Amino acid sequence: RIAEFLKEANADVIVLMEFFAFHRPALAALKTEYPHQYECSDIKDCNLAILSRRPFVAKGAKAGWDGPVSLWVRFGDELKGLTVFGAHFMRPDTPNRQWRQIKALAGETFSAPGPIIVAGDFNAAPGSIMLLGFQEFAGLWRVSSLPTWPSWFFNLPQLAIDHVFISNGVRPLAYPKPGKDAGSDHLPLISSFAISGSSE
Repeated sequence: RIAEFLKEANADVIVLMEFFAFHRPALAALKTEYPHQYECSDIKDCNLAILSRRPFVAKGAKAGWDGPVSLWVRFGDELKGLTVFGAHFMRPDTPNRQWRQIKALAGETFSAPGPIIVAGDFNAAPGSIMLLGFQEFAGLWRVSSLPTWPSWFFNLPQLAIDHVFISNGVRPLAYPKPGKDAGSDHLPLISSFAISGSSE
C-alpha cells in the first residue's frame, strides 16, 4: 500500500520515517522508479530511508547519539549540492532529551554545506520551544504547519508534529500539505521546492 502511494505521488525525493527491515520489500518494488535508495535499518534503532530519482554523492546516518535518529543524502550539481536530512525525534514526555536532540541536529545542519531541507517527525507542535529552538539554532525556516497525526482520527488529524525546514537557496513552490492515508498513523507531507543553491 505504501509502495503504491509513493508511485502515485511521483516525487523526486522521498523521506520515510519508521522504516524497518521488514519494509525492505517495498524498496525492491520501487527500485525502477527510485533507483537511488538509502536506508539505515542495519544500524541499531535507525528506522529511516531516503529514496530518490536522482543520484546522491554522499550519505550518512546516526543513531544512539545526542541527536535524533537521522540520516542524510547530498546531491551533486544537478540539485545545486542540496542536502536532505530525515530525522525522528523523541516524544515530548522526555523534554530534556528532546531538547538535547534539537540542539545536536541543529549543529549538524548548521555546518552542512549548500542548500538544506530537513524533514521528519519532530514530535513537537508549531509554536513549541522545541521547534522555535531548532529554527533558531539551525538557521532554518519551518514551512509546514498542517496537522498530520493521528491519521485514524476520522480522517481529521489533530496535531502538526511532522515538519519541513529549509535553508537559503530553497524556495517553496507549494507548501507542505498532508497527502492521503497510506496506511501509517501519520499522513504524509507533500511539498515542492525550487533549488537555487544561492544564499540570496
